[in-house]
Amino acid sequence: MSTFITPEVKAKRAANLKKTEERMETLRKNEVSRFFEEGIPEFCKEVEEATIDEYLAKGELPDTICVYDYNRLITQAVADSHSCREALLERLKSLEETIHSVEFNYTEPNPWVATPDPYIVVYFSDKQE
Repeated sequence: MSTFITPEVKAKRAANLKKTEERMETLRKNEVSRFFEEGIPEFCKEVEEATIDEYLAKGELPDTICVYDYNRLITQAVADSHSCREALLERLKSLEETIHSVEFNYTEPNPWVATPDPYIVVYFSDKQE
């Protein structure tokens, strides 16, 4: 009995899968590196500005701030990265002691549906004046 799927074809498929996985891993690492270099400073600045605007409008610190990522620095790799979340939280806490957690919201883009921009939610603890 003969088959089109020979051991050579199977080996070629395995090599292609491995090469694709290596490319995806490199892409994920690059996305995480970009977030550390560009995203953290950008989001810290935006959170600071949004917090100040909220304070000026209401006279108190907010419970939460939502910052949209129009530059698409948050990708699935970043959203899944514990180190990205922790680094952003640590940096934000160094700027504002009442920040106690951050959350990434990321939805995989869909070409057939309008996908919302990714965003970060920053949570503040007990309000202090």
